[in-house]
Amino acid sequence: MEKLHIDADEMRRFLALTQQEQLLEIWLNGRETNGAVAEVQRQLAEVRPQVERHEFWFRLAAVAIATVVAAGPFVFFVLEHLLGG
Repeated sequence: MEKLHIDADEMRRFLALTQQEQLLEIWLNGRETNGAVAEVQRQLAEVRPQVERHEFWFRLAAVAIATVVAAGPFVFFVLEHLLGG
């Protein structure tokens, strides 16, 4: 499991470094983070065509559901009056 926060020992070790060493560690960690972000972006780029393929149907289903919900009371009102209720 990836560790997201540092503990007190790591903080003491970092603060014991010279400013140049601290800056180097920060720079190296930034490169590592940028590499992880780039990997996620690559993964998203691979999945995007599949999502776009289904996007039309997701939107159509959402519009259909919204239409049924919005028109439902009106339909029941008309049916009630037509059937003499």
